[in-house]
Amino acid sequence: MAALGPLAIVSQAVGAVESSLVMASLVLALIVVAVPGTALFLIALALLYFRACQASGEPLADVLGQFEKEALPAGYWQQHMRDRIRLQVESSR
Repeated sequence: MAALGPLAIVSQAVGAVESSLVMASLVLALIVVAVPGTALFLIALALLYFRACQASGEPLADVLGQFEKEALPAGYWQQHMRDRIRLQVESSR
């Protein structure tokens, strides 16, 4: 193998940097498209689930109540705050 001159070494280094920049740009573009796309897909899926529950005759309040019990930690102060807000909303109607 022949020894490479300084210009050949610099040329190879520039080529490697350019290909790295292209790959980084592609990854960034994929992240910019994939993250909002995934979020929108999951929102649509959740809405579809709520619609299916509603179509089967299950009240939406029961579905959300089950979700609150499973997803939110049970703490007295949290339950107190939710009840307080719920009472304020109901009294303003």
